[in-house]
Amino acid sequence: MKIKNRIKSKQDFQSLIRTGQIKKNNEFVIYYKNNELGYLRLGVSSPKKLGNAVTRSTIRRQIRQLVAETINLDKPLDIIVVARSNYNHIDNYLHNKESLAKLINSIGD
Repeated sequence: MKIKNRIKSKQDFQSLIRTGQIKKNNEFVIYYKNNELGYLRLGVSSPKKLGNAVTRSTIRRQIRQLVAETINLDKPLDIIVVARSNYNHIDNYLHNKESLAKLINSIGD
């Protein structure tokens, strides 16, 4: 995923969490809203409950890859994906991919 497609600033995260819509399941929480940029921007967060810094970085990389495999990058959306404590980054990659795909596909509904 290209750098221009990432949400990094604290202000962008906070405004999207405050004003965006939300979808949840056991593994993920997704905050989203439309943007005027014409392309997708993604932010990923992994809380400290999931492990040490190395583990959280691994989870963020996996989630970015899951989103790249799941979503059309031409959608004009801002999305923040937050991993929940049920996210298992070692054993269930396919299960996590299916779970994220269901959430992302429900955005259009």
